Amino acid sequence: MSTSTQTRSATHREPRRLHWGGLIKAAFLRLGPRSLARNPVMAVVGIGTLVCALYTGQATAREKASPSPWQ
Repeated sequence: MSTSTQTRSATHREPRRLHWGGLIKAAFLRLGPRSLARNPVMAVVGIGTLVCALYTGQATAREKASPSPWQ
């Protein structure tokens, strides 16, 4: 075996499989109030997400109450 073949095979690794259940669970755990309180950047992200969700919900409710004349 040549040196280049040895190093290539030694550094080649199988790709890791993503465990989506674990990733989703970790994402929701980071949105918990204790986690947000420990990290100011995440606290701002959490507050911004809440404001955007409320604004979107309000706009959707307003649109359902008075539908657009173009539809």
